[in-house]
Amino acid sequence: MKQINSFAKKLVNRLKKEGFTIQYYHARSTNSVYLKLDYGMGHSIRISDHKGKHHLKYRYNLVMYGNKPRKCISKFGPRYFAPFKNMEYMVGIIKKDKLELISRIGNDKYEEGMKLNFLINDGRPGFWANYKLV
Repeated sequence: MKQINSFAKKLVNRLKKEGFTIQYYHARSTNSVYLKLDYGMGHSIRISDHKGKHHLKYRYNLVMYGNKPRKCISKFGPRYFAPFKNMEYMVGIIKKDKLELISRIGNDKYEEGMKLNFLINDGRPGFWANYKLV
Protein backbone atom coordinates (compact mmCIF):
# COMPACT_ATOMS: atom_id res chain seq x y z
CA MET A 1 0.00 0.00 0.00
CA LYS A 2 2.73 2.42 0.98
CA GLN A 3 4.60 1.68 -2.26
CA ILE A 4 1.51 2.46 -4.36
CA ASN A 5 0.91 5.77 -2.58
CA SER A 6 4.57 6.74 -2.92
CA PHE A 7 4.58 5.89 -6.61
CA ALA A 8 1.27 7.72 -7.19
CA LYS A 9 2.73 10.85 -5.60
CA LYS A 10 5.80 10.65 -7.85
CA LEU A 11 3.62 10.19 -10.94
CA VAL A 12 1.31 13.07 -9.97
CA ASN A 13 4.30 15.39 -9.59
CA ARG A 14 5.66 14.29 -12.96
CA LEU A 15 2.32 14.81 -14.75
CA LYS A 16 1.75 18.18 -13.10
CA LYS A 17 5.07 19.32 -14.59
CA GLU A 18 3.57 18.44 -17.98
CA GLY A 19 0.56 20.68 -17.29
CA PHE A 20 -2.12 18.09 -16.55
CA THR A 21 -5.02 18.77 -14.20
CA ILE A 22 -5.20 15.71 -11.96
CA GLN A 23 -8.04 14.27 -9.92
CA TYR A 24 -6.89 11.67 -7.36
CA TYR A 25 -8.97 8.87 -5.89
CA HIS A 26 -7.85 6.12 -3.55
CA ALA A 27 -10.04 3.01 -3.81
CA ARG A 28 -11.77 1.87 -0.66
CA SER A 29 -11.88 -1.84 -1.46
CA THR A 30 -8.41 -2.36 -3.02
CA ASN A 31 -4.88 -0.97 -2.94
CA SER A 32 -5.50 0.99 -6.12
CA VAL A 33 -5.13 4.67 -6.86
CA TYR A 34 -6.94 6.25 -9.81
CA LEU A 35 -5.93 9.47 -11.54
CA LYS A 36 -8.25 11.22 -13.96
CA LEU A 37 -6.37 13.56 -16.30
CA ASP A 38 -7.79 16.89 -17.46
CA TYR A 39 -11.24 15.99 -16.09
CA GLY A 40 -11.34 12.90 -18.29
CA MET A 41 -10.20 14.44 -21.57
CA GLY A 42 -6.81 12.81 -20.99
CA HIS A 43 -8.35 9.49 -19.87
CA SER A 44 -7.53 7.82 -16.54
CA ILE A 45 -4.66 5.97 -14.93
CA ARG A 46 -4.96 2.97 -12.62
CA ILE A 47 -2.04 2.37 -10.25
CA SER A 48 -2.34 -1.01 -8.61
CA ASP A 49 -0.78 -4.15 -7.18
CA HIS A 50 -3.34 -6.52 -8.73
CA LYS A 51 -5.10 -7.24 -12.00
CA GLY A 52 -7.98 -4.87 -12.66
CA LYS A 53 -11.65 -5.66 -12.45
CA HIS A 54 -12.84 -7.18 -15.70
CA HIS A 55 -15.64 -4.67 -16.33
CA LEU A 56 -13.38 -1.61 -15.88
CA LYS A 57 -11.15 -0.63 -18.79
CA TYR A 58 -8.61 2.03 -17.86
CA ARG A 59 -6.53 3.43 -20.72
CA TYR A 60 -3.31 3.61 -18.68
CA ASN A 61 -2.36 0.99 -16.09
CA LEU A 62 0.78 1.14 -13.96
CA VAL A 63 1.19 -2.04 -11.96
CA MET A 64 3.63 -3.66 -9.55
CA TYR A 65 3.73 -6.92 -11.50
CA GLY A 66 5.16 -7.62 -14.96
CA ASN A 67 8.53 -7.10 -16.56
CA LYS A 68 7.84 -4.92 -19.56
CA PRO A 69 5.23 -2.56 -21.01
CA ARG A 70 2.50 -3.92 -23.25
CA LYS A 71 -0.34 -2.56 -25.33
CA CYS A 72 -3.75 -4.16 -25.79
CA ILE A 73 -6.39 -3.16 -28.29
CA SER A 74 -9.98 -3.03 -27.07
CA LYS A 75 -13.20 -1.84 -28.66
CA PHE A 76 -12.69 1.51 -26.91
CA GLY A 77 -9.14 1.96 -28.17
CA PRO A 78 -5.68 1.03 -26.96
CA ARG A 79 -4.93 0.18 -23.34
CA TYR A 80 -1.44 0.34 -21.91
CA PHE A 81 0.10 -1.66 -19.08
CA ALA A 82 3.53 -1.06 -17.58
CA PRO A 83 5.41 -1.87 -14.40
CA PHE A 84 6.28 1.02 -12.10
CA LYS A 85 9.88 1.08 -13.37
CA ASN A 86 8.54 2.17 -16.78
CA MET A 87 6.82 5.34 -15.54
CA GLU A 88 8.58 7.57 -18.09
CA TYR A 89 7.45 5.29 -20.91
CA MET A 90 3.84 5.73 -19.76
CA VAL A 91 4.22 9.49 -19.32
CA GLY A 92 5.47 9.66 -22.91
CA ILE A 93 2.41 7.82 -24.20
CA ILE A 94 0.06 10.00 -22.15
CA LYS A 95 1.66 13.21 -23.47
CA LYS A 96 1.59 11.91 -27.05
CA ASP A 97 -2.10 10.95 -26.77
CA LYS A 98 -2.99 14.41 -25.45
CA LEU A 99 -1.09 16.18 -28.22
CA GLU A 100 -2.71 13.99 -30.88
CA LEU A 101 -6.19 14.75 -29.53
CA ILE A 102 -5.47 18.49 -29.38
CA SER A 103 -4.16 18.42 -32.94
CA ARG A 104 -7.41 16.71 -34.06
CA ILE A 105 -9.95 18.83 -32.18
CA GLY A 106 -7.99 21.95 -31.29
CA ASN A 107 -6.94 23.33 -27.94
CA ASP A 108 -10.14 25.36 -27.49
CA LYS A 109 -12.34 22.26 -27.86
CA TYR A 110 -10.06 20.32 -25.51
CA GLU A 111 -10.46 23.03 -22.87
CA GLU A 112 -14.23 23.16 -23.47
CA GLY A 113 -14.38 19.37 -23.07
CA MET A 114 -12.60 19.64 -19.73
CA LYS A 115 -15.08 22.23 -18.48
CA LEU A 116 -18.07 20.27 -19.76
CA ASN A 117 -16.86 17.01 -18.17
CA PHE A 118 -16.46 18.80 -14.87
CA LEU A 119 -19.90 20.45 -15.04
CA ILE A 120 -21.67 17.22 -16.02
CA ASN A 121 -19.89 14.87 -13.64
CA ASP A 122 -18.74 16.72 -10.52
CA GLY A 123 -20.44 15.23 -7.47
CA ARG A 124 -21.77 12.12 -9.25
CA PRO A 125 -21.52 8.92 -7.21
CA GLY A 126 -18.21 7.07 -7.22
CA PHE A 127 -15.04 8.72 -8.41
CA TRP A 128 -16.54 12.16 -9.01
CA ALA A 129 -18.00 12.40 -5.51
CA ASN A 130 -14.81 11.33 -3.76
CA TYR A 131 -11.82 12.60 -5.73
CA LYS A 132 -9.25 15.09 -4.51
CA LEU A 133 -7.85 17.69 -6.91
CA VAL A 134 -4.06 17.56 -6.61
